[in-house]
Amino acid sequence: MPPVFARRSDSNKIDVTHRQTLGELLDTNGLTGRLNDVALYNWGTLVPAEINRALIELVGCASPETDPLASLLDPALGPKPFIHKPEPWKPAAPLALDTSHTVQVRRRFPAPAVSIRKLTRWFLPSSGTCETEYMLEGVASSADKVDFEVHAHGYHSLSPQGGQVACDTDATEGGSMHLFRRRKCYEVADRRPPAVAQQLPDWKGESEATQGVLKREGTGTFIHHGCAPYDVLVRYYKDDRDNAAKILLTPFAPRWKPVKGADPELDEDTLSVSWELQGDHGKLKRGQLVVWDKDDNVVFFAPLDEQQLRTRKRYEFLKDARKTWDKAAIRRDQLPYRVQLQAHSDEDEPQGLALAVMPTQVRAFDYAQVQFIAFNVKPGTKPRVPGPGIDYLGDADPDVDIQTRCDVMKDAIRLAAADGHIRPEENVLKLFMAPEFYFRGKDGGYPVEKLWDVTRQLRQETDKLEYADWLFVVGSAIGYLPHEELDAVTGAPTGTPLTHGGEGEVHSVLLEADTSGVDDVLKVRLSRPPDTTWKVRERGKNYALNAVATTLTPGEYQLTVDGKSGLAPGPIVLSEPVAWIDTVDQTGACTEVVVNSRVCSRIFIPSSGAAPAAPWKLRTGSEEDDIKGCVPLGAGRYRLTLANKKVGFASGSAELVEPRSTEVFNVVMVQKGWPAPLLSQGLKGAAVYKEYVSAIDFVGPNSHNANAWFDATGLGRRIEIHGATDRLALPTEGSTDVPAASPNRVGLGATWLNRPNRVGSEINLSGDGGGSVVTVDGVTLGLEVCLDHAMNRLDLFYHGGNSPVPPFGPQAPGAVAGDPRVQVQLIPSFGMSIGRGKLCTLIGGPRPGLVFNVDGQRCASVARVTDGAYSCDDHPAMHATAPGFCTHDKELRWCVGCNKMRSAPGDCPTHGPTEARHLCGYPWQRWQCGVVGCTNTMPCLAHPYPPAPPPLGFNWCLKCSKEFPMGPPCPTCGGPPAPCSEPYMAGATCPRHAPAFAQRCNAPLVSMGQSIATVSGPTQVNSSHDPAFFGEGGHVLVYPAQVLPRPDVF
Repeated sequence: MPPVFARRSDSNKIDVTHRQTLGELLDTNGLTGRLNDVALYNWGTLVPAEINRALIELVGCASPETDPLASLLDPALGPKPFIHKPEPWKPAAPLALDTSHTVQVRRRFPAPAVSIRKLTRWFLPSSGTCETEYMLEGVASSADKVDFEVHAHGYHSLSPQGGQVACDTDATEGGSMHLFRRRKCYEVADRRPPAVAQQLPDWKGESEATQGVLKREGTGTFIHHGCAPYDVLVRYYKDDRDNAAKILLTPFAPRWKPVKGADPELDEDTLSVSWELQGDHGKLKRGQLVVWDKDDNVVFFAPLDEQQLRTRKRYEFLKDARKTWDKAAIRRDQLPYRVQLQAHSDEDEPQGLALAVMPTQVRAFDYAQVQFIAFNVKPGTKPRVPGPGIDYLGDADPDVDIQTRCDVMKDAIRLAAADGHIRPEENVLKLFMAPEFYFRGKDGGYPVEKLWDVTRQLRQETDKLEYADWLFVVGSAIGYLPHEELDAVTGAPTGTPLTHGGEGEVHSVLLEADTSGVDDVLKVRLSRPPDTTWKVRERGKNYALNAVATTLTPGEYQLTVDGKSGLAPGPIVLSEPVAWIDTVDQTGACTEVVVNSRVCSRIFIPSSGAAPAAPWKLRTGSEEDDIKGCVPLGAGRYRLTLANKKVGFASGSAELVEPRSTEVFNVVMVQKGWPAPLLSQGLKGAAVYKEYVSAIDFVGPNSHNANAWFDATGLGRRIEIHGATDRLALPTEGSTDVPAASPNRVGLGATWLNRPNRVGSEINLSGDGGGSVVTVDGVTLGLEVCLDHAMNRLDLFYHGGNSPVPPFGPQAPGAVAGDPRVQVQLIPSFGMSIGRGKLCTLIGGPRPGLVFNVDGQRCASVARVTDGAYSCDDHPAMHATAPGFCTHDKELRWCVGCNKMRSAPGDCPTHGPTEARHLCGYPWQRWQCGVVGCTNTMPCLAHPYPPAPPPLGFNWCLKCSKEFPMGPPCPTCGGPPAPCSEPYMAGATCPRHAPAFAQRCNAPLVSMGQSIATVSGPTQVNSSHDPAFFGEGGHVLVYPAQVLPRPDVF
């Protein structure tokens, strides 16, 4: 029979006073060779793994070994740093030999426990398998059944408006969060569970939820990014009443934050993990927390006593009083880390329970390199048939147009993903970009509310798990918003100007009502300050305000009502007039009024003082006049100067009449592939609004007249859009362009109706603010759409300079300390190149910045490393170490199949190889008959030469475009003669001049870095070769991965 020991309460405790092995502890306390006695007496087991578990969770163990005698003990790590010394049981007095004696003994059993030994970190749902292996400890009399569950995080359903509504996974089980469950998938048949790891049933990512976003439908529904990570729970138990016990573990993702001028430092705020226990009936008493690295190595473990497990329910890795993780040992190249939490009942619980939980579908989302992928395609226009005029390409139905272009974009994405040169590593961010104007349609744009259909449709592809380390910049989409009354049924513009007047409503909370005086005094909570023009509305009555005062509590205001309102605490409605005339001044040549209305922030007045091309009007009753001046006074009040003296204006309610126009939106949509909200950091998607509208952005009378387009009055901003042929174009609200509505200037505050205190910053924190600096998973991108790059939008934000728009002059930087600096500069464009604007990435150094341009007009792309090299925009291979001029010959490409000349280098994506054509570099010449008074060109049939005098030669001035007698310089301006520019096949000669002398590029070299050669492509996107939608079919180019510059802050 096994030995019988004295009660442990009567035993001697052997304290662990310093770091030593278990064997050393036993040797120094006279227990050499008695490991079995010690283990049985203390923990009821002879199994080495169970002994080590007890050492970790109770005594304190720094390093468990296969042989427990070699396990290193550390008293600082254990809640009970001692062991009981086993002593044989002895009766208090000798037992009589002739008498029967009953001795009551209690057999000690080990605590039940379960640990996950293998768990797939990442797999493709449906086609892949999540493999899980686990190990059981203890005896069958304490626990003998195993359940397997997979839990979702943040489970929800979608509201009709697309919002998330928290819900259970099982409609019949409150608090459920499992997507997959297998009850009693294993039962222990013997006295003890097997001594080897067991495998759980295969799970391929299928969901068995009965409601919510992952509700099982049709042939099957599989997990997606929205509820990741997914926690695998193994439950080991005896009593069926414990079959709902679970641990809810929060996601754990250590992150690094940029430090100015230094390497990123570990963000200590991310080094904690928390949990909740549910349904365990108080049985879980202790356990372990274990951390695995990306290769499934255990890099940290710590004991959890009852207080930490059940009360604190949180582990601070750098601050725990018992055991901390060495900060230097937490490494980015070992991401992602995964936490496993094990908890179990103790040795004295007969109906035992043990749980282990650990996440799968965990990605690092931490990038060291970026790989550019270009979708080069040419959106555009075509000649109108019958002419004259130009039409936008696409379908007249915006839904059809968006669907078609999204399908083509998805084809391009799939082709890119299938390219064998795409780097598969997790630390390489694959960045796919398309050009400006990719989405616009036959109307020149889409109704602005349609823009989000683009995002929704593309997400059907980009949300797939295969794109977890991809970032998509899907070109730009053009939206429009007519500023006029719209038809209530069709939504079409009616031609009636938009009037801003009457009363708006503001909902607030009435906190207190003092009715003791002549007038009621109300204390309310509001999001912005009220004034005495507001009214209190209750039961169909309006009550005027006599006075408004602030309280000591932010957001609270004291309103004095004119008379007795009878209001009681609760929700109330305050009515704010949209426009209210405070004062009228008739002393000047023109009437001036002070108006209280936030709508006035949208009134455009040229900085030159000239009358706006399309003036707003102020109306009260039958009186109306144009507004020629608008000066903000603060707190929503503005001084308006009218065009004339109008005596009919007086204090009171008014209307602001907006000129008919169309606000245009040029939005670049950024999407992170498989955007897991609880694992990745930063934005998962963003909308970046183009700031400046170019003359070539829209068809119109001034499409090729930049001087007229950029007229300071806005007079030249006329475009064809949504069927209108002469429409005033407004840039997106908040733009600083002409004629801007509510200009949100960098570094200055700007106020919108119902959106107070918005500040002009390019840091796009929310994703929908339109700013050009976007941080996704620790990578900061600066995105300039076409003309924004030439206007130095990013450079002005970071470094300041001269404003390119009225009012001209110095502009201070808008960036503040702590703002992230740009690592990768992106330029999706239609007619822009890298060298035409300033770069805002790191120049030079061991890890220089990167810049990437995908241009629709050229149907070409260029990627560069900003290493300080001087280069040519037109010849990407031209590099120099100092300023100079490009020495390459000018070259065009003739496509026989297209029967036209191409400015983009390389093959035609539709017809393949092209012919190189040079441009003649000899001076342009015109020969005229030498006979006085004859202006015939040579040969002159009237005066053959000879015998007529020699012909006269003329050049054309390259500088002033005037003709002058042959021989430089131009007598008018001193400019050189223009070149002949006759194209001829490379290797041949100009038909007018011999021998061959090709034009040199001679473009000034710009410090923009060396170009990056492609490694793959062009791969044709066949679906894009549709002339109804694209001016030129598209192709995909893949560039080699580049090291990202070190993150930095301003």
